[in-house]
Amino acid sequence: MSKTGHIGGRMGKSMKSFSKLFGLVAFLAAIGLGSPAMAQLSDFEDDPGASTQTDALIDQGTALANRTIQGRTQGAIKTGFYGNFFGGAEAVQNNDGLTVVAGTDGHSGGFFSDFWSDVAVWSNLSSLTIDDTPLDFEADSRIMSGLIGMDKFVTENILVGAVVGLTSGDTDAIASLAGGQVSLRTDTKTHLISVYGAYVLNDFVYFDAAFGVSDEEVSTTGITVATGNLNVQNDTTGSTRFGSVGATVAVPFEEVWLMTGNISYLRSITKLGAIRDNVSNVTIGGQGSDSAILTLGTQVARAFQGGSFVPYAGFAFEKNYQDQVIGLPLGAAGASGLTDQQTNDQSQGIITVGLDFFPADNLSVSMEGQRFVMRDSQKSWGGFFNFRYNF
Repeated sequence: MSKTGHIGGRMGKSMKSFSKLFGLVAFLAAIGLGSPAMAQLSDFEDDPGASTQTDALIDQGTALANRTIQGRTQGAIKTGFYGNFFGGAEAVQNNDGLTVVAGTDGHSGGFFSDFWSDVAVWSNLSSLTIDDTPLDFEADSRIMSGLIGMDKFVTENILVGAVVGLTSGDTDAIASLAGGQVSLRTDTKTHLISVYGAYVLNDFVYFDAAFGVSDEEVSTTGITVATGNLNVQNDTTGSTRFGSVGATVAVPFEEVWLMTGNISYLRSITKLGAIRDNVSNVTIGGQGSDSAILTLGTQVARAFQGGSFVPYAGFAFEKNYQDQVIGLPLGAAGASGLTDQQTNDQSQGIITVGLDFFPADNLSVSMEGQRFVMRDSQKSWGGFFNFRYNF
């Protein structure tokens, strides 16, 4: 029996489990996505005059963490794809030292035998650097994210997992206002927890979903450059909920090549408490942002040394349904004498180059570099290092 036919024969048996387990994660993600289906709310919709740097840091941090979670879900599954596609008709050795031919009823049955009965843990460290240069405004942002996760194939087709992590971001900005330059510093810290899951339809298609919540800590300090006087100092706290759903298709060719294509949708909603400035003694009401991102991506991988060494390259297009306003506060006059000259991109591209390395049957190491393109007045790049171990 072919590998696809073998998995297809098990579809009926796993459908009830799929409905209960993956459906639960998808339902939680749907709660996170909320309504309306496509959000188009502005940054800080309660106070459009507020600076958008805090919002940008939180949204970018959430998107970074969610990309990592989706990527690690893919990492758990594509290990099976690699073993299946690049191993050809050869046997695959599982963690018990038994030999299982892909598509047969060996140790656990099918080409995911390494994962069905074993728990896997992973850790990921990722970073993102952003340089913004709209008119009368310059900002350098750095975002770091550290995540630790655990997942398991609870049935032959269903992966479930959980992850906890910390994301921190900071922005150093120079705002050239009509009255002089102001140096601004914004710091954010996020603690998050998320559940995620995937359903493997067959040898070539799988679906994934994730839902998470996080708490936010934000502080901002501003200094007049000419005098060195403190003119802004405030902090606040808040929370974010986010959810995502996606689908991936894998197509092998020439025995050593694998192309994947995917589509995903992320929705994140952030609410921050009232902000009281300690210098002016002015209180700004609670802020909120609502971000929705649709992503279309593709990736090509080439296997070497029997699939233990797999470099890859890819490109993704992201469409953000929230205005991505970066620059001076809305309505503020800049040194140029102009107002409302912020950049307002809603789309970007992500070029990725990476490597998956499998030094042992139960160990994988991944690293990736990223370059963000197609944005006005902004340069951005990032990357990650990931370690995954199967017990």
